[in-house]
Amino acid sequence: MPIVKILPENLINQIAAGEVIERPSSVVKELVENAIDAQADEIILEVQTPCTSVIKITDNGLGMSKEDAILAFERHATSKIDSQDDLFNIQTMGFRGEALASIASIAEVVLQTKEKGKDSGTKLVCKASKIEKVDEIGRKEGTQIEVRELFFNTPARKKYLKNEYTEYSNILETFVNIALAYPNIAFKLIKNEKPALELPKAEKLKDRITAILGSTVSEFMIPVFYGGKDLKIKGYIGKPEVARSNRKNQYFYINDRKINNFVLSQAIQQAFNTLLPNKLYPIAVLKFEIDPKEIDVNVHPRKLEVRFKNQREIFSALFSAIKATLEKNVLTPKITTFSDEKKKLPTNNSLSNIQIKKPTSNNSQKSFTSPKPSIKDTQKALDFSKDLMSETPTLEREPRSLDRELKTVPIGQIANSYILAEEREKGVVIIDQHAAHERIMYTELMDNLEKEKKAIQPLLVPLTLEVSHKEIEALKQNLNYLKKIGFEIEIFSGSTFVVNSIPACLTQENINEIMLGILDDIVEGKNVHAISEVQERIIHYIACRSAVKFGKSLTHEEQVALINQLEDTKDKYTCPHGRPTVLALTYEDLEKKFKRK
Repeated sequence: MPIVKILPENLINQIAAGEVIERPSSVVKELVENAIDAQADEIILEVQTPCTSVIKITDNGLGMSKEDAILAFERHATSKIDSQDDLFNIQTMGFRGEALASIASIAEVVLQTKEKGKDSGTKLVCKASKIEKVDEIGRKEGTQIEVRELFFNTPARKKYLKNEYTEYSNILETFVNIALAYPNIAFKLIKNEKPALELPKAEKLKDRITAILGSTVSEFMIPVFYGGKDLKIKGYIGKPEVARSNRKNQYFYINDRKINNFVLSQAIQQAFNTLLPNKLYPIAVLKFEIDPKEIDVNVHPRKLEVRFKNQREIFSALFSAIKATLEKNVLTPKITTFSDEKKKLPTNNSLSNIQIKKPTSNNSQKSFTSPKPSIKDTQKALDFSKDLMSETPTLEREPRSLDRELKTVPIGQIANSYILAEEREKGVVIIDQHAAHERIMYTELMDNLEKEKKAIQPLLVPLTLEVSHKEIEALKQNLNYLKKIGFEIEIFSGSTFVVNSIPACLTQENINEIMLGILDDIVEGKNVHAISEVQERIIHYIACRSAVKFGKSLTHEEQVALINQLEDTKDKYTCPHGRPTVLALTYEDLEKKFKRK
């Protein structure tokens, strides 16, 4: 009996599907790209949750004849390549002939199509690679493909899908990635029969950026252009004040195909150089026009990556283009007055930019940093806010006075990052200032979560933010968790939300930065299911972002304040991530080291 066997056609299709169709978003990518190649200028995506139940794409493109509709379900059928040379000169979004056949092998597909100028169209039903019905129908020009019960016959693959929020988020991200590259096409997303995202045709890329990433980001985007003979670069780069904590908001398109490329990210990062602090990444939407013969798009099954023949030249061109753009634009951050709040996002919504609250002999609180700029409108608002705050009883734990006898006395800072202190009757301690303050903030936020009456502080001027559609989805999913911590947030139409109140321990922090960071962290974070996990992850992030940073110079009083707060804190010997906050060297240890014992 022979060991080597020829696989049956349906199993071959399922294996091919595994390469191309990993999850529901893969179906969206393949079919939307096909609609673009069919010259559609209106594309509608409809999704029913769970996302494997129904995915429907409708376009007003060229449509297909009955014969082409049937052939489209054959493996390797394509209208996009004829020869080996075409394989390395791809001019369209897709070319993989097995895409539709692969989808049909693991789902039920209903295709309706009509060519332009024809009297009637075709309806075709294919399930598990078998065409079950072909009918003549009346319908408008274009194509509609409905995919039902995805992975119905491959339960092992379905088992490895993420939760519904994650799968829908991936669909939204895929849809947005494509829509960003084609402002001349109208896109619409409908979720469970309700409009979720509508992007009308736009004349300019900047208009589509505004519609997808929000006017807050768009306002700080500056144009980039490079016009070489074999390479053209155009698009937009974000100013430093809208940089994010991950690379998720860097969109690269090679000949209008979205790709991932670490080399391009590095070129941008090096061009910004010292304009950005460590671990912050610029927002970018950049489109590259390159001769298809100079790239290989076949290095990834789903064409998410490309290989450049002249990678060094691409890097150099992008670096130079970004550098030139940054040098000719004013990058000084704006100072936003309170009268501007209704129009745009403020640079800082907090009343003062404090890193640690410093107790004084009369228990009042002062900023560690210098006061706000003396702009007339801002100063009036600040004066008013001080009066208001003095009339509002604080819900925070009262800090301990500096008058008390200190058990641990700071001697000074090491590298503006560690506090060297003497612990009376014991020895010397070194305190990691960031880890220590992170533990303090984490404990206060966790206490707030557990209290029935939360320590919250209403914002004098509510913070309005407009973010991307993926971020607003993340916010909707986590709104209850944020409320339990102490945030009061309203979500409005589109992708706008307003922060009305915050946990009292964050009163003096940059709420704008913290909110954007929370959303970054949720979108980027690992998949979690338990409520406690989600809440704790959010609290971890807030504590880390709001804690005093490494490299920050602290006065003697500020060091004392930090030590006092740490001594009052539960689990004070480690930060929330488990790293030590304090290292100790006893007098006995010192005597041994210096050979006195």
